Amino acid sequence: KWLPEVHERAPAFLLQVPCSWGALFFGSHWRDFLKFYALRVRPPFFDFAQEAAQRGVGKHREPLGDPHVRLPASRSNVWPRSWKRFLIDFMYGRGLTMLYPNLRLQRSFSTTFMERGGHSAKDGREEAIQATSLRRDTDPLKTVPLVLASQTNAVQRAMAELPSFARLGVFDLQHERRSAERLVQAGFAFTESVRWWGHHRAAAEGNPALLPAYAALADLWAGLPSPADPAVGSCAI
Repeated sequence: KWLPEVHERAPAFLLQVPCSWGALFFGSHWRDFLKFYALRVRPPFFDFAQEAAQRGVGKHREPLGDPHVRLPASRSNVWPRSWKRFLIDFMYGRGLTMLYPNLRLQRSFSTTFMERGGHSAKDGREEAIQATSLRRDTDPLKTVPLVLASQTNAVQRAMAELPSFARLGVFDLQHERRSAERLVQAGFAFTESVRWWGHHRAAAEGNPALLPAYAALADLWAGLPSPADPAVGSCAI
């Protein structure tokens, strides 16, 4: 388990792995993500038959979709029925990060109670939703303790020492310290590799329709201006 307080002393840090439990998203990024999601989950990038018949259990599950649009060394590549899988894709391609508090004992402003369902099992298997969906056997690897009312003064003091955004520690998808510029460069290189694969696949399969499909995905993934939107005048990265 990666412990942020071991790697960062500041009371907050930036991480390329997003949280889907109580996170706050800026509207502009969320709108861009929804556009990306709508395209990313279509063929030829998304295989509905493979998603429905995925083999394996837990971390040994079969990676999903076109291998040339999978993120490098990302566990999210095996997540079925997960919108967060595509949010991780989106953030990686644009070099985006999420701001996290870095409080003592990993205390947080939001957490999960791991209600039973398709994504809460500790062994990677789907669990039936029961009459009472709350559980007592929460997984400490997936949950963090909430900030208590008695701790608010200490939290306020910690947040008062928050450095400027430019000085916050930045960590990539594999929890390695990187510069923000490095994340943007890596993301853009990846989306360009998606574009290159579209050229290669279109030529190899004799299917010219694949070329604009992959080009559109690469443009949207990188935040490049769309030819159909002349009002957009600059690259969004």
